Amino acid sequence: WSLDLVLGFFKGFVQYGVVELRLSKTAWAYLTSWFPLDLSLVLLDWILLSSTSMVAFAGVPRGAKALRFWRLFRMFRFLRFYRVQRFLLGSKFVLQSQVGVAMTAGKISMWIVGMLMLSHLIACFWYLLGTVPSAGPSWVWATRERYMQYYGEEPGKWYFYFTALHWSLTQFTPASMEVTPRNSWERAYNLLIIFISVVLFPTFLTSITNNVTTWRRKNMAFLEAKRNLAQYLQQNRISLELSMRIQSLVLTQYCNMTSAKRIHEQDVSLLNFLPRSLQEQMHTEVFQPHLTTHPLFILLADSHERVFIKICHNAMSQESLKPGEELFTYGKEAEKVYIVDCGCCFYCEGSLPSQNKTDINAGDWLCEQVLWMPWVHRGQITAGRLCELANIDGVMFREIVAGRPLLRSICSRIAQRYLAIINENEINNCCNDLRCCSHETLQNIISTESGSLTD
Repeated sequence: WSLDLVLGFFKGFVQYGVVELRLSKTAWAYLTSWFPLDLSLVLLDWILLSSTSMVAFAGVPRGAKALRFWRLFRMFRFLRFYRVQRFLLGSKFVLQSQVGVAMTAGKISMWIVGMLMLSHLIACFWYLLGTVPSAGPSWVWATRERYMQYYGEEPGKWYFYFTALHWSLTQFTPASMEVTPRNSWERAYNLLIIFISVVLFPTFLTSITNNVTTWRRKNMAFLEAKRNLAQYLQQNRISLELSMRIQSLVLTQYCNMTSAKRIHEQDVSLLNFLPRSLQEQMHTEVFQPHLTTHPLFILLADSHERVFIKICHNAMSQESLKPGEELFTYGKEAEKVYIVDCGCCFYCEGSLPSQNKTDINAGDWLCEQVLWMPWVHRGQITAGRLCELANIDGVMFREIVAGRPLLRSICSRIAQRYLAIINENEINNCCNDLRCCSHETLQNIISTESGSLTD
């Protein structure tokens, strides 16, 4: 087991349909999952073995009895077999099911707690009403007389409280009890509570029923879809490796199907009523922080403000990626430039997923080549966690720039020099969907070309 503790750092795992074998990733996954439990159990085992050797060497009789007690702790080693559950049940589906059960149970518990709190308040007012001296005979008086008749002693305050709570709960259910109103004020209060229960109790039952039914329907639908997927893969003789990737990715997408995402403009229908001038101002404020990290758009914002506003209004859009979702794939014609606003993605170069993945973080630009030329994707992007992107439509960008002769000339000269860099990268076999040149090189190109034409 000590050797297994070390080998745990090298165990690969399937993530987003790709087998992850990088040591930094596998080690971090093990450190944040089973390493604390494994380490504590291995240390306990070594301590017990050392204690056994010491006591046996010393020959202490009482130590032998103590060893019997300490050996019980070795039973904790069987906790490691709990790890088998991940492979038998499928951790992602189990987690999703547990989350669904927890959310449903939480909603039901909130309703129950709310009803108990309301019953507590009703019981307190019911007891207060029964202790008013000027109201005549009351339920408190009748309960005290009945209790003393049976037990021959004065009932305590807790007995009155639970009796009042019992009475308040019976007002919301068909149940009954021996406590009844004894005067007009108590009768009026009882009628008021009955009217309240007529409204609240059906709502309470309906909410619980709907929550349970909704969760059960979703769970049954997923189980049926999961069985169909397994049968499809089996009947069509899909290879085991590809089947594992497919099922892993499907389970990941299902687990993240309900994950939260940022509200985008197309989700807000009321924004359609804004006049064009306000829409342009809004789009400029939304997209300017993303665009002004690029030298070309800094130039446009400073010297061609109207073109910059038009690009923000007509060529920009927003997009969300859930964990495991693909942004683009190898061989597809590129249409947009992507700017990562937040989150993390993984870029794999080539037609097949490989272990050489590049991390894409907030602020990175993807497929910048679309601004200057037709482009075909050289790899694929998969979201590592929830990502927000700002996109530039390449066709719309070129149409806007083509309407300004001076700006068109500048962009054409920049595109020629950019194409030369791409051709050089092609020769060196290092051309992909990421930036083909550094920020400083691109800034020098734009400054040189824009300055030469202005002069």
